[in-house]
Amino acid sequence: MMRFTIFLLCALATLSLRAHPGHDLMEHGTAHVVTSPFHLLIIAMVSALCFTCAAFVMNPRVKRFLSSTGAVAFLLAAVMWFFRQ
Repeated sequence: MMRFTIFLLCALATLSLRAHPGHDLMEHGTAHVVTSPFHLLIIAMVSALCFTCAAFVMNPRVKRFLSSTGAVAFLLAAVMWFFRQ
């Protein structure tokens, strides 16, 4: 039960993340997200959160899903950082 609670708290924590005061992640469109290092940092933090949650999950399918989601989010942030203007 404790692991489920930790997983649930980790999942719900992403709902309140903001890149910087004033607006949500996608409020000003994709171009703003790609060019703002603050937003890219948030995407990288979500990736780390997925990896952290995967460490607590016992179900192999859920663990694999969280690890894969974390890897994709991290690669997405890295690619956007590399190609930003």
